[in-house]
Amino acid sequence: MTFEHVFTPVTIGKHQIRNRVFMSSATMMFSNDGIITDRHVAYYAERARGGIGLIIPEELEIHPSAAGLPVKWLHGWPDEAVTGFRKLTDAVHAHGASIFAQLDHAGTIHDPAVFDAPGSAMAPSPFGHPGRETPKAMEREEIAEVIEYYARCARNAVEGGFDGIEIHAAHGHLPAQFFSPLSNFRTDEYGGSFENRMRFMLEALAAVRSQVPDGFPVGVRLSLHEFAPGGLDLAGTIEVARAIQAAGIDFFDLSAGRPPYSYHRSVPTADQQEHAHLREMSAKFRAAVPGTPTFLIGRITDPRVAEDVLAKGQADMVGMLRAHVADPEIVKKTREGRLDEIRYCVSCNQECFARVQGGRPIACIQNPATGRELQLAISRLRRAAKPRRVVVVGGGPAGMEAAWVAAARGHEVELYEADEELGGQVRYHVQGPDRAEFGRIIENLQNQIRVHGVKVHTGTRLSADDVVGLAADVTIVATGSRPRVRDAFREWRPDLPHLPGFDTADLYTSWDVMAGTKPISGRVVVLDGDGRHEGAIVAEKIASLDGVDELHVVTPFPQYAPALMPTLEFASSLGRVLKGGKARIVTNTLPSAIEGRSVRVLLTAAGEETVIEDVDVVVALGGKVPDEELYFAVRDRLPEVHRVGDCVQPRRIAQAMYQGHKVAREI
Repeated sequence: MTFEHVFTPVTIGKHQIRNRVFMSSATMMFSNDGIITDRHVAYYAERARGGIGLIIPEELEIHPSAAGLPVKWLHGWPDEAVTGFRKLTDAVHAHGASIFAQLDHAGTIHDPAVFDAPGSAMAPSPFGHPGRETPKAMEREEIAEVIEYYARCARNAVEGGFDGIEIHAAHGHLPAQFFSPLSNFRTDEYGGSFENRMRFMLEALAAVRSQVPDGFPVGVRLSLHEFAPGGLDLAGTIEVARAIQAAGIDFFDLSAGRPPYSYHRSVPTADQQEHAHLREMSAKFRAAVPGTPTFLIGRITDPRVAEDVLAKGQADMVGMLRAHVADPEIVKKTREGRLDEIRYCVSCNQECFARVQGGRPIACIQNPATGRELQLAISRLRRAAKPRRVVVVGGGPAGMEAAWVAAARGHEVELYEADEELGGQVRYHVQGPDRAEFGRIIENLQNQIRVHGVKVHTGTRLSADDVVGLAADVTIVATGSRPRVRDAFREWRPDLPHLPGFDTADLYTSWDVMAGTKPISGRVVVLDGDGRHEGAIVAEKIASLDGVDELHVVTPFPQYAPALMPTLEFASSLGRVLKGGKARIVTNTLPSAIEGRSVRVLLTAAGEETVIEDVDVVVALGGKVPDEELYFAVRDRLPEVHRVGDCVQPRRIAQAMYQGHKVAREI
């Protein structure tokens, strides 16, 4: 593909952007005082260096009522913020990219419980984000003050070197709380009629316009559809957009959804929405509101999809935020025809969205450098002073990451994998319903291994003597972990370290289920001590099998798969398990014993035992143990030996890959 549309410059206001790819705003959680940090600068400079056209960095909160404690969000109003803005914009401009500031007041989206004083969060009406504290209805004086702060922040953005400004009015943030009938119940001049509900938005826009030079781009971010009962649908958003357009606007940045109703529309995982899932809705918006450039987000992670959206006139710019979280060089690689070298985002939300939701800095499940650009940016990867022979034993994510990074540094690397295929436990994960896209992690790693010349041996199980005989300068052991079976649930039942019947029962593991090596039918019990993706995918897989009549998911956690909540996969996974009416989920419950075809369990809240009878299959997900024997067998027989990933301790894929990456950087 030529990608002629992707690489055609576009003019917004009087500012030209070098190509049609942009990063939409996302919270980084890098700051401790609301001011830009060196970590921000390094993160965004790496994406600018990678060829992107436009960066809209982390939102700038425009008023103290939008940015209480903890002070992780960036502040747009303090005069001292301008120095940080200039440092950031200079770094982005140095690599030829443009940068727009996003001005934001989230209203009740930010929980009042974390603010300086109770009730300091404000909204149009005393009705807040469901499940959080009730906000204070804004008085006229407070509205006027917030509008003045929009102007102050716009002035700071111009002085700070930004090329344009975007007002965040999507996802139920404060302007949307005024113009959406879902949240505005006022009876004064800021509520009631459509004209009154639009007043705050248009006053904020006018305040920003008053502080910027002629031709300086000013845009608004909107949700195409709120997907919330009583909220704006596409027709309602078009009406809002026309009013904004009449007031004078340079672009619309289009998203969708309103939390907590429809996060899966704005930050969907791969199992929830197709690629570019908002493209048709965007096309209808453009036809109804012609003449103003539109930016579009919505799981656009592949440059071929981006080109298609642009070629069909469904947007003027395409947002590839999570794509750039995974690979800062995606645009550069596309321009150079290196599509197979792109580290494609798998839309898992595990280390980006979920981490930020938990107040931790942004990262990426498959790119250890994300958020750590000051130390690990690809632009900081250096050739080794002295090339060495490196042997990696184990072809899961940790071993593959270590292999390609070591090779990229000039080492001679060989990778040995006992199975016929690379991929480790990811190969099981992708067997779950709607999980195939997760397998791109392995494809991405295989491409890096190929590009950097790693010599790969699959179907080769090495003994300790074999490894020693290879006489490598550096040996990296990445042999992974294996499921616990007989001593499963030891952490959960220290009173019963050896659960009765577990040593004789034919217990299935998650690997048995996902690989399909054992028949599964009848009445099935899943003892899920995992609470994460493995347990969820096993339950989904079993629920989808025709021969299964009944499924009991027994978990000690207070809810099904709690780790899926921050990734936004919880509802879709639970839906797949419950579909068809086969499943019963039993929480706050621990296994006690297996007695023939009966499973005895302890209801921890009640302190009582009960029995699930006539069970045909029992799947035990009680943790894993490191496969560490090889490491200890060769550790003292070779000059330099490292172990990485699950053979150190069973862990999540992000941590395994980070450890493999770090070791390869240091040898």
